[in-house]
Amino acid sequence: MVQNYALVASGVVANTIIWDGDTENWQPPDGQVVVLIPSDAGPVSIGWKCDGSAFTLPEL
Repeated sequence: MVQNYALVASGVVANTIIWDGDTENWQPPDGQVVVLIPSDAGPVSIGWKCDGSAFTLPEL
């Protein structure tokens, strides 16, 4: 099943992807981790902060 994920580098969303979670066919780029975007998180975008599970808007 494909779901929405965030590519996170240094606590900041670098990109969002739709992915099936298959790590044998794809791995995140070096220095980035993949974090599942929960359905109740809202529209997570590039630049948002991520603590490993929760997403917050960046400070303006």
